[in-house]
Amino acid sequence: MTQRDVDRVLRRVNRRIETGVVALPKGSRCLEDDHSWREADVELEPDFTAPCAAHQTTHPTARGTLVFLHGFGDDAKHWREFTELLVRGIPGGFDVVLPAAPHRKFQIAGEPLEATAWFEPRMKHTREGGWDYERDVPKDGSPWTCGGIDGAVAWTRRLVGGLQEGGAARGSVLLAGFSQGAGLALAAAEDRRSWSPALGGVLSLRGYLPRRNNWGDEELWTGGAGSRAAGPGLKPPAVLMCHGGDDRVSPRRWAVEAVDRLRRGRSRYESDRVGVSDRERVGGERVELMVSEGATHQLGPDDVWRARWWIRGMVEDSTGRLPCHVPGMLV
Repeated sequence: MTQRDVDRVLRRVNRRIETGVVALPKGSRCLEDDHSWREADVELEPDFTAPCAAHQTTHPTARGTLVFLHGFGDDAKHWREFTELLVRGIPGGFDVVLPAAPHRKFQIAGEPLEATAWFEPRMKHTREGGWDYERDVPKDGSPWTCGGIDGAVAWTRRLVGGLQEGGAARGSVLLAGFSQGAGLALAAAEDRRSWSPALGGVLSLRGYLPRRNNWGDEELWTGGAGSRAAGPGLKPPAVLMCHGGDDRVSPRRWAVEAVDRLRRGRSRYESDRVGVSDRERVGGERVELMVSEGATHQLGPDDVWRARWWIRGMVEDSTGRLPCHVPGMLV
């Protein structure tokens, strides 16, 4: 793979990002009250059947599977070339799963329309009483959560579970996404109930951590009564967040907030584990944030090279590979 390949794919991807996300008016809001989640609303590109299927590789048994979740108002097929670029050349081959989000009703710039969305996005959507841009909350003090996120997280849990039942090896499934899709992936990384032997890592490109109904609730970390919490010996997935230092759509502070919350949750999880040696502890060091100074919501070559290096490190022994310097600040 050459730099020319990367530049060509990024030009196409960034045109979609500029017209579909960056240019969105600020006065946008979801018109749904219940934010229902129906399995039948989720499509898998191209024409995949539940629980999931994947693009075929040239290898009889792929080394791993990359599940990539697109952003708000986008289409899964637009990310096929980009995701192929991320896993190209990985020894053993990689399958790619490209789900398409359900269509939901929104009001954007005063006009009602339908847009694909995994949940009510964390954008400065207009509410009764207006929006406090300084504190990033509704002015009327109403509770603010990303409606539908809990159902979406449960769906990703079933998706990864289906891959595991289908024979996915331990740590071979990587959950990735862009913008809102990255937010869903991070929400799954935060939720102990979504951790599984097959889920090895979560890759966020310009993502953020959605506000959930149990935001700040300890139940999120214990799994709650009657639900499946992380079992003994089960490690949380590694996380890499690639963020733009000058991102106006998903500001840097959202990324820092997400990293801090994820690290605190993992430290709390480690403190709950009895008889775990220091060598086995993973804690916050498995959550990385790479900030590319000067970068916006659009993606750059640094994001591609860093993501590729991280993906390879998830599925193969990194001791035999030469070090690679990728510009950007690791936090």
